[in-house]
Amino acid sequence: MEDATATWSCPSFASAPARHQLYLSGAHRDILAMVAAWRQGDRAVLMLSGPSQAGKTVLASEIAALSEGMRVGWVSLERPETDLALEVPKALGVASADPMKGLARLLAEGRSARRSCLLIVDNAHLLSKASREFLEDLTAGSGLPLPIYVLLVGREGVATLLDPPTPDELRDRICGHLKLQP
Repeated sequence: MEDATATWSCPSFASAPARHQLYLSGAHRDILAMVAAWRQGDRAVLMLSGPSQAGKTVLASEIAALSEGMRVGWVSLERPETDLALEVPKALGVASADPMKGLARLLAEGRSARRSCLLIVDNAHLLSKASREFLEDLTAGSGLPLPIYVLLVGREGVATLLDPPTPDELRDRICGHLKLQP
C-alpha cells in the first residue's frame, strides 16, 4: 500500500460525466430550481461560481439541456481579450452581414413571440471591460418576458468582476450569485 500512487484508480473519475451519467445531489437540484425560477423573473443576469473542477460547466450544460422553449447560446471564454460582441451573435445562430442588427432583430422577434434566449458565458471570470459593457447593453431590455437571460459561469472570483467600476445598471440586473461546491 505504501507504493500506491496518488492517482484515481477508477476510470470514472478521469473525465466529466456524460449527461446521462450526471449525478445531481440535493444542492445541484436546488441550483437547477433556482435557475428555473430566475428565468421567470425580471433580472437578466445570474452568476454561478465555484472552485476549479467543481462541475460548473457540466451543471451549465444540464441547465442548457433543460431550457426547453428557449434559444440557447454558449460562449466559452478562453482569453481575457475575447470580445462578447463578436461571439454572442454566432453563439445564438445569428448569420447576417451585420451581426449586431441581426442579434437585435432576434431579440425583438423573441420578445414579440414571448420566447426568451439563454446565453451561457463559461469562464466568465475572464470577462473584459468591453465585454461587461456589451452585457450591459445586451441586458437592457425591460419588462417581462425578458428577451435574454445571461448565466455567467466562472471561478469563485467571477463576482468581483462586477464590482465598481462596473456600471450600476449592470449590477442592478444581477438576480443572484449561486456557489457550487465540489
